[in-house]
Amino acid sequence: MTSKPPKPGTFDSIALGAGYAEPTHLTSPITSLSTMFAIHGMWGAVDLDQGSLQSLRHILRLVFDPAVRTAMAVAAGGADHDAERSIVDLSIADAEAMYSRLASLTGVSPYVHPHHEPDFARS
Repeated sequence: MTSKPPKPGTFDSIALGAGYAEPTHLTSPITSLSTMFAIHGMWGAVDLDQGSLQSLRHILRLVFDPAVRTAMAVAAGGADHDAERSIVDLSIADAEAMYSRLASLTGVSPYVHPHHEPDFARS
C-alpha cells in the first residue's frame, strides 16, 4: 500500500515563498492535535473561548488603547519615547498578525477587534 503525500497546509506556499524550509531540528512531528493544544492550551479543549488564543486576543484588545501603548513605551526605558512607541506599535501589529494566522489555522475568528468583523453591526 502506498501512502499519499500529505495535504499542503494553509500557509505552506506563503512559507516557502518567504524562504522557510521543512524543519529538520524537530524531535517529534507537528500534528494537528499538537498544534491545537499548543495554540489553545488546556482550557481550549473544554471551550475555545476559554483557551490561550482568546487570552491573547483579549490582551491585544487591551493594548489597542493609546494610553496603554504609551505606557509600554515609557516602561521600555529608552530616552526617545517616540521611537519606543513606534517599536511598541510594530510589535503589537506583529502580534495581531500572528493571532490572525493562528486563528485561521484553528477555525476561530481571525479578527482581533469586533469592528473588523465583516458582519459587525454598524448602527
